Amino acid sequence: MDAPIPIYFYVIPAVLALSAKAVIYFYARSSGLRNLETQLYLLFLFTLSLQNLAEISVLTARAQNLLTPANSGMLYFTASIIALSLFLHLTVVLATNRFARSFWNSITIAIHTPAVILLWLLWSGSLLVAGFEPIAYTYTKTPGPLYFLFEIYTVGYISLGAIVLVYGGRHQITRSKQLKNKLMFLSLLPMFAVVVTVISLQHYSSFRTFNTTVTLPIAITFFLAISAYATHHYRLFDIEFYLPWSKVRRRKTKFYERIRAMIAEIADLGSVNQVVNRLADTLRCPVALLGGNKPVLALADGSPNMAEFPKDELGKFDHIIVANEIAESMPKTYSAMKRHGVAAIVPFYPHSQNVSSWLLLGDSFSDQVYTPLDFRMVEQLFDKMADLFLDKLLAMRTQLADANRQIHALEFRLQAVETNMATLQSEAETLRSENARLTREQPADSLIASAGQKRTAPTITLLGRDKAMRGRLRKHFPQTGYFVGPDSSSFKRQPIPDVLVCQLEEKARDTAEKLISLLVRQRGKTAALLYDKAAETFLFKHKKDLIGSLVEVMPHGLTDEALVRKVNALAELNRSSYALTDPDYPLIGQSLVFTEMMGEAARLAGFAEPILIQTHDTREAIVLAAHIHELSGREGNFNVLYTTKLVVDETQEEQIDSLIADTRNGTLMIDNVCALSNELWDKLLLATNEFDDIRLIAGGSQSVDISPDELLKPFRPFVLEMPGLRERKIDVPLLVHYFTLQFNMQAGTYGYLKRSEVDDLMATEYPKDLAELKSSVFTRLKSGLKKEVASGPEIKFDSTDKTLDEYVAEFEARLIEQTLKRCNGNKSKAARLLGLRPNTLHYKIERYGLVGKKK
Repeated sequence: MDAPIPIYFYVIPAVLALSAKAVIYFYARSSGLRNLETQLYLLFLFTLSLQNLAEISVLTARAQNLLTPANSGMLYFTASIIALSLFLHLTVVLATNRFARSFWNSITIAIHTPAVILLWLLWSGSLLVAGFEPIAYTYTKTPGPLYFLFEIYTVGYISLGAIVLVYGGRHQITRSKQLKNKLMFLSLLPMFAVVVTVISLQHYSSFRTFNTTVTLPIAITFFLAISAYATHHYRLFDIEFYLPWSKVRRRKTKFYERIRAMIAEIADLGSVNQVVNRLADTLRCPVALLGGNKPVLALADGSPNMAEFPKDELGKFDHIIVANEIAESMPKTYSAMKRHGVAAIVPFYPHSQNVSSWLLLGDSFSDQVYTPLDFRMVEQLFDKMADLFLDKLLAMRTQLADANRQIHALEFRLQAVETNMATLQSEAETLRSENARLTREQPADSLIASAGQKRTAPTITLLGRDKAMRGRLRKHFPQTGYFVGPDSSSFKRQPIPDVLVCQLEEKARDTAEKLISLLVRQRGKTAALLYDKAAETFLFKHKKDLIGSLVEVMPHGLTDEALVRKVNALAELNRSSYALTDPDYPLIGQSLVFTEMMGEAARLAGFAEPILIQTHDTREAIVLAAHIHELSGREGNFNVLYTTKLVVDETQEEQIDSLIADTRNGTLMIDNVCALSNELWDKLLLATNEFDDIRLIAGGSQSVDISPDELLKPFRPFVLEMPGLRERKIDVPLLVHYFTLQFNMQAGTYGYLKRSEVDDLMATEYPKDLAELKSSVFTRLKSGLKKEVASGPEIKFDSTDKTLDEYVAEFEARLIEQTLKRCNGNKSKAARLLGLRPNTLHYKIERYGLVGKKK
């Protein structure tokens, strides 16, 4: 009888494998890493431990010639099925990024469903395993009819796991995760070879003694050791680095050379900015240094988003933090680092209140530094940087003491400056109040000039041969055009400018005739500023033709400041003009309600339907209707039916018929449709229905007993509501300027209301319509003209013992005295008004004894 096989000989591989698994378990538990990967690994380790126990039981039973250990065999297959499903699950987690929760649940079900089916087949009968039979030193299974499913499952899951690991080694998002997949794949190759070999040989009866009970534990132990290292460490060694011909080795060698070079030259770098820039170039990643008294000490190649990393979050760290290593343990910090594009945080003296700082490294840092050797090299570099920062700090403390002494000296100077500042503020307040007073004394066109400065520069054209005036204009308006006269061919080819500055010489009569033709033809499209000797004569001669135009005569000796103000004011007034067909009712304005109304009028000009203009001023409605007719481009005439002029007799129908006949293909305006009697309105409706080519525009007000809407309801008209002056406060200075130009044109004066007078006009007697505004402006300008004439110096000829020179000197002294009073003692301003040089005025003041009388 053969001697029993020594038990220790065949059980040794299984016992050693089980012991190795115990060691691996304690190693995994001591790492402190807890995530889905480590949990799956521990479950995988536990199932394989059960497999080893089953192997030990089977081998022991065979050595003692015991009965077939069916339970141990079933446990072996059960552990194998569960271990394979956990193995595939682990490889999928390692090789792929986390999917959406619902998709991940589907993958988990797909992985473990075949295992559940095989377990049911294994324990429900003999379909999978029919039994066990003894062979040389162990027992082997008796395959059932569906045993091939287990073989397919085993080979398929191991092969699929290998494919998934290859995919992860190429496509994972970080170098560290790619290394995990590569190491797992290499450690899987022996186990894959053993399984495929055993399954293949088991199909031949002569090789049935070759099974997995002795060979597989060794391969699995090798796989578990490598996978434990891969799943429980973030910083893994790179296998390709140890291959002399690999690209990784060449790249890493150059990287380490750059680090060594920087370590050697770091002491020669003069500033923190140089160190940070050199570090960014060495590590090939953005770098930001935060902390200290300044929030951002230095920034190299990094976006401002890195510099905005919360400082209170940085204070928690006293060692190097890598984003990929804290995803599970510190999710809030990981989220903040990803949000700000930070891959790693390196603290420098984090517990010091004076020199604490933190180095933030960008996302590309993890592409360069991921192995233990990489981290050892960069930690040496960071240590050198910390020493450099400390040396700089000691030097800065000496400089800080000097700076403190300088600060104390500057504080004393600051106190003196504050004292002077208080004095200057008092003087500035005095000047501000004086400036406000002088502003109120400025002519009212300064309101328009200041508003015009907010828009685009006006277009200016000078017509004349005056090179001096051209120089003055181009000094303030570089775009000024220059032409000899209105008959110039080059001028005719140019678009009409906002303002024409026209020189009128006494001899140039032909120029004057052509200029009046141009101004009449371009009324409402341009403004004119006339100057030189014949300007007043020209305006007086043609004022009837120019009434309603934007024309002004420039006084002699006007300063550059006043010239610019007048040009800007005329340009702004011209830009705000829509129509100047009626001198008393200009369509001028910039207010929102007015511009919207004019825009709506321009839109309705292209329609043929009637228009109802609601207004309290029929004259203003007539002007607007004429403007609409002009925009419409109708060939016929524009006629107005004045309801107050209709004679109540038999000729009414003849008047209406004649008016309608003259308005064929034109526009008929009824000034006040509500004033028509029902009989006249019916006759008018009957007459207009006979001609479809007449456009009807009617004016009316809702304040009367008869509503114009009801009268025109059969026509379904468009309604335009003209805003009153109360709604157009912004337009009042423009209209005041326009009526001032009309007054000066007719009176031959240069007068202007003051800004204070315009303010008083709007505050005390706000006009209700344009007619009242014109009357108020004309009345104030007339009273100002009378005051100016009455305020002239008077000389009494009560004696005859004075010479002519003495009378002239007395007149001159009174004139100078009154001018000084008018200018509040400002001799420079008085000299400009009198046309004298400041030195000459000073001499005359002393000569006439006016020194003590000036203010």
